[in-house]
Amino acid sequence: MKKLFLIIFFTLVVGIFAYAQSNEIKDGFAVRMYLPNYQYQIDNGFRWGDFSRGIEFEYNRKFSDLLSLAVPFRMSLAKLPIDNNGSNTPAVTSGIDALLDVTPLQKRYFINPFIYAGLGLVGDDFIGSFYGSAPVGLGINFYLGKNTFLSTKAGYRFGFKDLRKPLELAVGIQVAFGDDTGGHKNTKGLDTDGDGVRDSEDLCPTVAGVIGLNGCP
Repeated sequence: MKKLFLIIFFTLVVGIFAYAQSNEIKDGFAVRMYLPNYQYQIDNGFRWGDFSRGIEFEYNRKFSDLLSLAVPFRMSLAKLPIDNNGSNTPAVTSGIDALLDVTPLQKRYFINPFIYAGLGLVGDDFIGSFYGSAPVGLGINFYLGKNTFLSTKAGYRFGFKDLRKPLELAVGIQVAFGDDTGGHKNTKGLDTDGDGVRDSEDLCPTVAGVIGLNGCP
């Protein structure tokens, strides 16, 4: 089962990257404080003291205004449950995911919500044995300017192992590399054919014409 999951996971990652190579895309990178809560699955209690601390580094590749790939790698000093009575043991955990992010708003606003889902690998003892997982969640990126966002996430991880289904929170900074227009170029003042009529008002924007004829010959 574990070998099958590994094959599916890496096939998904390779396939998505291969698709991305043939599309106009934008890269991004994020650093977040990562807060997993493994006790939530036992008693459904939302207590701040149950959240562990960690860090997450994420590479992001944009396919379109709607869809992007996120590959986060994280480490944390977590309190892992050892039974259903609330007993736990400290452990340094690590993990990596392949996530698809869906952003419903096609233009860049101050508040940019998104949802995500995918597959991941998690190790209870940092680089020891790994098990599969399926993280899902939602997030909000707050645009700060200059391609920079305050990035927040909240999700739930369905771990394919007993007592490994944590609630997850994350907050940090995300930076996108590219132009600062959000993929929407300002063409209001553009005059492609050089006839003195802006493209936004030119009925023949690629052929030089007469101003009185709205830019047509």
